[in-house]
Amino acid sequence: RRRRRRLRRRRFSLCWIEREREREKERTKKRKGVKMAFFLRSSATKRRGRREMMETMMILQMMSKTQPTTSSSSSSSPVLRRLERTITSDAETTRTTTRTTISRFGSKKDLSTTTRRGIGSLNSVLFSNEKKIAGKQEQRRTTTTKSKKTNETKNTNSKRTNNGVIISIRGFASKSPEEYPPHAVIPFPSLSPTMTQGGIASWAVQEGAKINAGDILAEIQTDKATMEMECMDDGYLAKILVQAGEADDIPIGRAIAVTCENEEDVGKFADYVAEDTVGTTASSDNSEASSASVDEPTAKAILERPEYEAIKKGDLTRNSRAAGRDLEGSKDEDLDDTATASKLPEDSPSMTVRDALNSALSEEMTRDEKVFIIGEEVGEYQGAYKITKGLHQKFGAERVRDTPITEAGFTGMACGAAFMGLKPVVEFMTFNFALQSIDHIVNSAAKTLYMSAGTISCPIVFRGPNGAAAGVGAQHSQCFAAWYMSIPGLKVLAPYDAEDARGLLKVAIRDPDPVVFLENELLYGETFQLPKEALDEDFTIEIGKAKIMREGSDVTLIAFSKMVGYCLKAAEELEKDGIKAEVVNLRSLRPFDREAVARSAKKTGRVVIVEEGWPQCGVGSEIAACVNEDAFDYLDAPVERVTGVDIPMPYAANLEAMALPKPADIVSVVKRTLFRGN
Repeated sequence: RRRRRRLRRRRFSLCWIEREREREKERTKKRKGVKMAFFLRSSATKRRGRREMMETMMILQMMSKTQPTTSSSSSSSPVLRRLERTITSDAETTRTTTRTTISRFGSKKDLSTTTRRGIGSLNSVLFSNEKKIAGKQEQRRTTTTKSKKTNETKNTNSKRTNNGVIISIRGFASKSPEEYPPHAVIPFPSLSPTMTQGGIASWAVQEGAKINAGDILAEIQTDKATMEMECMDDGYLAKILVQAGEADDIPIGRAIAVTCENEEDVGKFADYVAEDTVGTTASSDNSEASSASVDEPTAKAILERPEYEAIKKGDLTRNSRAAGRDLEGSKDEDLDDTATASKLPEDSPSMTVRDALNSALSEEMTRDEKVFIIGEEVGEYQGAYKITKGLHQKFGAERVRDTPITEAGFTGMACGAAFMGLKPVVEFMTFNFALQSIDHIVNSAAKTLYMSAGTISCPIVFRGPNGAAAGVGAQHSQCFAAWYMSIPGLKVLAPYDAEDARGLLKVAIRDPDPVVFLENELLYGETFQLPKEALDEDFTIEIGKAKIMREGSDVTLIAFSKMVGYCLKAAEELEKDGIKAEVVNLRSLRPFDREAVARSAKKTGRVVIVEEGWPQCGVGSEIAACVNEDAFDYLDAPVERVTGVDIPMPYAANLEAMALPKPADIVSVVKRTLFRGN
């Protein structure tokens, strides 16, 4: 009995393995036969998506070749006839043709979102058509009678027969159109924005066959993929003009087939020949488009860069020897313009960082009406940290815009507003939430100036608290300085005190480029003295310039944001032991003041870099590499770093304190670099 069971199991296993092999073969065959589809949910959705794309292409092609001043233009295809009826001879009504087309087309078929998006671009096509037509009419007036007749023959898109039937040529000249029944010429389709030519892999229907809207007509092959072309209307395939495999360089728009409405008319197209006019039409259209573009006004987003250019043309960022930095020719003593903090009088004004940011926003919004604030709870709630307190009442809801909890949504809206000339200030509750919108920051805002060849600026500020707060866990306690500091096209600022907050936020709003403004939640309530000139409405701090907070000769402490305060406390402790530490407040991380850092390193011979973020690939790593390149011969000890612990931030208060740098850690590392023990 056991032997029989084993034999049964073995037979079952062998059968199952054999069946699986057969199924795998079938799946492999299906995979090879799978073609690229526009939508991937179901076969019905794929056919719908392809049909919508073909509808859009036919509409665009018909619109681009139709002259609004010609009332005899039409087509025998029911779809095109419905569309062509909407075009009138009045130039003013041309602008509303798109809406009429959608309403007429939608009366029998429900246009999908894809089709509506395609039709949405028709307005610009119709505007350019008006200029093209005007140019053609002017050419006709100045040419001879013979050339005038030739131009009229080339530009005529349709003809009317004696019996009143309108036959659409759609850019192709047929032999005596009056001899043929109502028909439509199928052009070679454009199945992607970059496609210019392709081939026909196979025809799915034969000549004379009945075709319905949505049926697969042929497989179109390009250099990237093989896709299916669908029929746009009911009828009969009268004649195939380009056989499968005949050529693989068929240009878009060339006639490949003819359809008719009645079965009895199929035989009448046996000798149908379509004259190819794609090349001449395309070249003339291109020349007219280029001449028309000269007269067209520039778009609103193409503006001269306001106020100043922080990156001058032809001046590469000097971040290493490989970038072309002239180390031998530079003279540090001639370039020493680093700001140095001085002791302020006792009667100097004082201000919290929160009030400094609030006053800077208010003054810039008063100064420039293009500035507006957008974010969560920035309006009626006065801001999550009260940075925007009173601005909603002062400037109204139009310029202090509350948004839903959709960082990706309102950041994208703000980038679009910046492209059109406004100056948005985007507030994130914390930069941890900016991860939802980092695509807009890194790709849309940072790269548009470069990708538009310098024509489209993005004057936008992304601001909010960055780094660890207190007891908010690993997902809300990250420092993103190194992330944004690595992105070309962004400027990254990190203020420490009230003076930094006012001056840097003002210059960030006025800057023509996207600026990431990294604040610290724990610094909002701290009060700092600041010079009286810092209260001036035009007070700004230059981007890319560091500040010497405390002068010294034994060691250089380099930090930004909250860690500057820790370095100052550590310097006071070190002074008790006779160690004079120089504290450098970076203020600007991209671009950062490389020259000031190098001068201080050469002066002291020892460098300790302090940051709150993680050690690997951090801000300190970049600065240490630059010090090594610029001041290696002047160093008396290796460059040291003090960073956060390389773990996600703990939630427990005691573990959180152990994960972050403290002044005592800085003192210990400084003594180690001075070879004085722990």
